[in-house]
Amino acid sequence: MSELDRTFKRAVLTTVLNEGMPGLLGKADGTLFYTDDGGIRHKDRVWARVGGGSSPTEAVVRCVLVPQTLNLPVIVAEREGVLTAIRTDANRASEWAGGTLANVQPHVWTHGRYGSDALYITGLAFLPLAAYPSNPPDLTVVVEQCFYRYLNVRKAFERTTSGSLSAYRPAGADVTHYVILALDRSDNTLDIIDGDDVSGGDRALPSVTTVLNTSGVEAKHWPICAIRLYNGQTQIMPRDIFMDLRMWAGENVGSGSGSGTVDGPDSATDNAIARWDGTGGRLLQDSYPTIDDSGNVDLAGGELRDFAEQVVAANTADAYEIDWEAATLFELTLTDSPTFTFANEAAGRAVTLILIQDGTGSRTVTWPGSVDWPSATAPTLSTGAADVDVVTLICRNDGSTVLGFTAGQDMG
Repeated sequence: MSELDRTFKRAVLTTVLNEGMPGLLGKADGTLFYTDDGGIRHKDRVWARVGGGSSPTEAVVRCVLVPQTLNLPVIVAEREGVLTAIRTDANRASEWAGGTLANVQPHVWTHGRYGSDALYITGLAFLPLAAYPSNPPDLTVVVEQCFYRYLNVRKAFERTTSGSLSAYRPAGADVTHYVILALDRSDNTLDIIDGDDVSGGDRALPSVTTVLNTSGVEAKHWPICAIRLYNGQTQIMPRDIFMDLRMWAGENVGSGSGSGTVDGPDSATDNAIARWDGTGGRLLQDSYPTIDDSGNVDLAGGELRDFAEQVVAANTADAYEIDWEAATLFELTLTDSPTFTFANEAAGRAVTLILIQDGTGSRTVTWPGSVDWPSATAPTLSTGAADVDVVTLICRNDGSTVLGFTAGQDMG
């Protein structure tokens, strides 16, 4: 090579290196990706702070030649009239990257051969639940294996190819459609959760909010990724797997508020009633009260506070059935002289009857023969209109004997 050739190449290289302005990817508030007024996020557009000094200009730049990484130092220049991040800024990139390879995506670098990840394995290595297009490409996605625990059961998910996504392609050419691929932890399989159409052509993408509000994501799901589909599509490309959702499972909001992962103690009392530990809605603690398989509650010496008895209010007509399971307090207006019968009485149960005379008054009650009254005499009710009498009934043994006594009369 002649000296003239070398001089020319140095001049060209100097021109290229001096082209453009310094910039940092992302806005000052941390926003990286650009979303237009219609809510469409553009994969090849990002925000950047362009220019030196303390007051750079925030602008949207085309970014396909360098990693789309927040705060990455770049050189920005016009290409075909569009501001473009043409390369990383070598003068600042080494310091920014801490000695790593600045042109390698941070996640890939961390797990790569030259990264700092102590768990990197030389040989067969994988990122848990990483999703990528099938090979040869078609309308399926391959998901890497992982190990996890669900409902205190340890599980291993094997590397799996999803079902075909062909049925989710939109009919129109002016929209795209998206789905969420998720691990169903209840049966250790892949689920395809249907999303919605997105207007804006075959490059349109839904907003993050739209994806996170997708109905159909349940507590059993571990969302993996969101996938874009369009009319006429024959294969899934890397750009179509547009959102990594694997961290979603830490909260797993799903389609209703309050759902998610709940942690309990290492051991617990059999049949104990679980109670919240703190106000975060995620931690459970053991408790003293228990409920056995028959529904019996043992308070273990505790106290019942701030509770009310179940009340049934009714008119009696000429016959009325007192259901001992329905309530413990009955407020009965005697609109006739009724005959009382019992249902579901059982040893240990008690009910209180508030008997109210209607506007006519002088109503009487015929009691079941199983009621045992003091001195074998049923109470004589007050007769005045709107008079109130109170009677308490306590069931003994198998229900064949009921103790009855008057708690109050003419209380109206």
